[in-house]
Amino acid sequence: MANEEEEAKGKAMGGYQCVRCKFPVNFAGTDTKTLCFTCGSVNIKPSGVPSGSWLPCVLPEGFEWEYAVGVKGLDVPEKTVGTKKFVDYDALVSLPMNARVIYTDSYNKEWTRMDWISARWSDPAITLREFRRHMNPVPIFEIK
Repeated sequence: MANEEEEAKGKAMGGYQCVRCKFPVNFAGTDTKTLCFTCGSVNIKPSGVPSGSWLPCVLPEGFEWEYAVGVKGLDVPEKTVGTKKFVDYDALVSLPMNARVIYTDSYNKEWTRMDWISARWSDPAITLREFRRHMNPVPIFEIK
């Protein structure tokens, strides 16, 4: 019975399924992109492909993909809470521009602080501090 309901939904939605969760998605009018309301993925309507086909993946276009997601290097400041070490994001902001710190973006590209500021017109240390301020800290782990 559940399969019959899913098939009926799929036919009603135009026959396309989300590339990630396989839930039926609907394209309004002449829209070529739609958001899956189940998993949040962006789906692109293929041209010239028959109904019922899988949709191709598309990279997210949100603003958060332009911010730093991580930091590493010899000069990364640490703070210890109990037995665990955490990145001290407040101290990270006050480091000199030539500190040995590398910032990583969402595409896994590595940047120095000055290169990041020159290319993207924002300070990665400040954005990391602001983003991390609103979440639980994650301990630093060491790969040996």
